Amino acid sequence: MNQLFLDYSRMARRTECAYEAPVSRINPSVARLLHGALGLSDEAAELAVANDRVNLVEELGDLMWFAAVIADEIKFVPDYRSVGFGGVVALHHAVGTISSKVKAHVFYGRKLDDVAIAGSLQTIVDFVGFVSGFSGVDIRQVTKGNIQKLQVRFPQAFTEDKANNRNTAAEAQAVVG
Repeated sequence: MNQLFLDYSRMARRTECAYEAPVSRINPSVARLLHGALGLSDEAAELAVANDRVNLVEELGDLMWFAAVIADEIKFVPDYRSVGFGGVVALHHAVGTISSKVKAHVFYGRKLDDVAIAGSLQTIVDFVGFVSGFSGVDIRQVTKGNIQKLQVRFPQAFTEDKANNRNTAAEAQAVVG
Protein backbone atom coordinates (compact mmCIF):
# COMPACT_ATOMS: atom_id res chain seq x y z
CA MET A 1 0.00 0.00 0.00
CA ASN A 2 2.85 2.42 0.75
CA GLN A 3 4.23 2.00 -2.76
CA LEU A 4 0.79 2.70 -4.24
CA PHE A 5 0.62 6.00 -2.39
CA LEU A 6 4.23 6.90 -3.24
CA ASP A 7 3.58 6.23 -6.95
CA TYR A 8 0.35 8.22 -6.83
CA SER A 9 2.04 11.11 -5.01
CA ARG A 10 4.83 11.26 -7.61
CA MET A 11 2.29 11.37 -10.45
CA ALA A 12 0.06 13.89 -8.66
CA ARG A 13 2.96 16.32 -8.21
CA ARG A 14 3.05 16.75 -12.01
CA THR A 15 -0.30 18.57 -11.82
CA GLU A 16 0.52 20.70 -8.79
CA CYS A 17 0.80 24.42 -9.43
CA ALA A 18 4.03 26.37 -9.36
CA TYR A 19 3.67 28.39 -6.17
CA GLU A 20 5.17 31.67 -7.35
CA ALA A 21 1.82 33.07 -8.55
CA PRO A 22 -0.17 32.12 -5.43
CA VAL A 23 2.56 33.41 -3.15
CA SER A 24 2.58 36.71 -5.04
CA ARG A 25 -1.16 37.08 -4.31
CA ILE A 26 -0.71 36.83 -0.54
CA ASN A 27 -1.03 40.30 0.94
CA PRO A 28 -2.40 41.20 4.39
CA SER A 29 -5.99 40.95 3.12
CA VAL A 30 -5.45 37.49 1.68
CA ALA A 31 -3.51 36.43 4.78
CA ARG A 32 -6.57 37.33 6.89
CA LEU A 33 -8.78 35.21 4.62
CA LEU A 34 -6.37 32.28 4.85
CA HIS A 35 -6.12 32.65 8.63
CA GLY A 36 -9.91 32.77 8.92
CA ALA A 37 -10.51 29.78 6.62
CA LEU A 38 -7.87 27.62 8.31
CA GLY A 39 -9.11 28.71 11.74
CA LEU A 40 -12.72 27.81 10.95
CA SER A 41 -11.61 24.37 9.81
CA ASP A 42 -9.57 23.85 12.95
CA GLU A 43 -12.33 25.07 15.28
CA ALA A 44 -15.01 22.96 13.58
CA ALA A 45 -12.80 19.92 14.22
CA GLU A 46 -12.26 20.95 17.86
CA LEU A 47 -16.00 21.51 18.33
CA ALA A 48 -16.65 17.94 17.19
CA VAL A 49 -14.74 16.64 20.21
CA ALA A 50 -15.76 19.27 22.79
CA ASN A 51 -16.00 17.36 26.04
CA ASP A 52 -17.97 19.67 28.34
CA ARG A 53 -20.07 22.82 28.39
CA VAL A 54 -17.11 25.17 28.93
CA ASN A 55 -15.23 23.57 26.03
CA LEU A 56 -18.36 23.80 23.86
CA VAL A 57 -18.77 27.52 24.60
CA GLU A 58 -15.05 28.07 23.98
CA GLU A 59 -15.14 26.40 20.56
CA LEU A 60 -18.33 28.20 19.55
CA GLY A 61 -16.63 31.48 20.48
CA ASP A 62 -13.58 30.56 18.45
CA LEU A 63 -15.79 29.83 15.43
CA MET A 64 -17.31 33.28 15.85
CA TRP A 65 -13.86 34.90 16.08
CA PHE A 66 -12.62 33.40 12.82
CA ALA A 67 -15.97 34.14 11.13
CA ALA A 68 -15.61 37.76 12.29
CA VAL A 69 -12.14 38.03 10.72
CA ILE A 70 -13.45 36.92 7.33
CA ALA A 71 -16.66 38.95 7.62
CA ASP A 72 -14.62 42.06 8.37
CA GLU A 73 -12.38 41.41 5.39
CA ILE A 74 -15.29 41.06 2.93
CA LYS A 75 -17.35 43.80 4.65
CA PHE A 76 -20.24 41.51 5.58
CA VAL A 77 -22.31 41.77 8.74
CA PRO A 78 -24.26 38.60 9.51
CA ASP A 79 -27.50 38.76 11.44
CA TYR A 80 -27.98 37.14 14.81
CA ARG A 81 -31.19 35.31 14.10
CA SER A 82 -33.04 32.28 15.26
CA VAL A 83 -33.64 30.02 12.29
CA GLY A 84 -34.01 26.38 11.45
CA PHE A 85 -30.89 24.37 11.92
CA GLY A 86 -29.02 22.30 9.35
CA GLY A 87 -26.80 20.58 11.89
CA VAL A 88 -23.13 19.80 11.85
CA VAL A 89 -23.35 18.98 8.15
CA ALA A 90 -24.36 22.60 7.46
CA LEU A 91 -21.44 23.86 9.56
CA HIS A 92 -18.93 21.67 7.77
CA HIS A 93 -20.38 22.56 4.37
CA ALA A 94 -20.08 26.27 5.19
CA VAL A 95 -16.49 25.89 6.43
CA GLY A 96 -15.62 23.83 3.35
CA THR A 97 -17.21 26.39 1.03
CA ILE A 98 -15.19 29.22 2.57
CA SER A 99 -11.97 27.20 2.29
CA SER A 100 -12.78 26.32 -1.31
CA LYS A 101 -13.47 29.94 -2.30
CA VAL A 102 -10.29 31.20 -0.59
CA LYS A 103 -8.27 28.38 -2.21
CA ALA A 104 -9.64 29.25 -5.65
CA HIS A 105 -8.80 32.91 -5.08
CA VAL A 106 -5.24 32.30 -3.89
CA PHE A 107 -4.18 29.29 -5.94
CA TYR A 108 -6.25 29.59 -9.13
CA GLY A 109 -6.38 33.38 -9.42
CA ARG A 110 -10.19 33.54 -9.34
CA LYS A 111 -12.06 36.58 -8.11
CA LEU A 112 -13.03 36.14 -4.47
CA ASP A 113 -16.64 34.91 -4.28
CA ASP A 114 -17.86 37.25 -1.53
CA VAL A 115 -21.48 36.18 -2.01
CA ALA A 116 -20.80 32.49 -1.36
CA ILE A 117 -18.53 33.34 1.55
CA ALA A 118 -21.12 35.68 3.08
CA GLY A 119 -23.80 32.97 2.85
CA SER A 120 -21.48 30.50 4.54
CA LEU A 121 -20.61 32.98 7.28
CA GLN A 122 -24.33 33.44 7.95
CA THR A 123 -24.70 29.66 8.23
CA ILE A 124 -21.86 29.55 10.78
CA VAL A 125 -23.38 32.34 12.86
CA ASP A 126 -26.78 30.61 12.69
CA PHE A 127 -25.14 27.36 13.80
CA VAL A 128 -23.40 29.04 16.75
CA GLY A 129 -26.64 30.76 17.74
CA PHE A 130 -28.65 27.56 17.60
CA VAL A 131 -26.15 25.35 19.41
CA SER A 132 -25.45 27.92 22.10
CA GLY A 133 -29.20 28.44 22.68
CA PHE A 134 -29.83 24.69 22.70
CA SER A 135 -27.07 24.40 25.32
CA GLY A 136 -28.68 27.08 27.49
CA VAL A 137 -26.14 29.78 26.65
CA ASP A 138 -26.95 33.06 24.95
CA ILE A 139 -24.82 33.82 21.88
CA ARG A 140 -23.79 37.06 23.60
CA GLN A 141 -22.24 34.96 26.38
CA VAL A 142 -20.35 32.98 23.75
CA THR A 143 -18.87 36.08 22.13
CA LYS A 144 -18.19 37.79 25.47
CA GLY A 145 -16.49 34.67 26.84
CA ASN A 146 -14.32 34.44 23.75
CA ILE A 147 -13.11 38.02 24.10
CA GLN A 148 -12.48 37.51 27.83
CA LYS A 149 -10.41 34.40 27.02
CA LEU A 150 -8.38 36.32 24.44
CA GLN A 151 -7.80 39.15 26.91
CA VAL A 152 -6.30 36.62 29.31
CA ARG A 153 -4.10 35.21 26.53
CA PHE A 154 -3.11 38.57 25.04
CA PRO A 155 -3.40 41.24 27.77
CA GLN A 156 -1.76 43.92 25.61
CA ALA A 157 -1.76 42.60 22.06
CA PHE A 158 -1.14 39.42 20.07
CA THR A 159 2.34 37.92 20.26
CA GLU A 160 3.53 34.59 18.92
CA ASP A 161 5.07 33.82 22.30
CA LYS A 162 1.74 34.27 24.11
CA ALA A 163 -0.07 32.27 21.38
CA ASN A 164 2.33 29.37 21.97
CA ASN A 165 2.62 29.58 25.77
CA ARG A 166 -0.92 29.68 27.10
CA ASN A 167 -2.51 29.26 30.50
CA THR A 168 -5.44 27.17 29.35
CA ALA A 169 -6.93 26.85 32.84
CA ALA A 170 -7.11 30.66 33.21
CA GLU A 171 -8.50 30.92 29.66
CA ALA A 172 -11.23 28.35 30.41
CA GLN A 173 -12.16 30.26 33.57
CA ALA A 174 -12.41 33.48 31.56
CA VAL A 175 -14.79 31.81 29.07
CA VAL A 176 -17.41 31.28 31.76
CA GLY A 177 -16.65 34.53 33.58
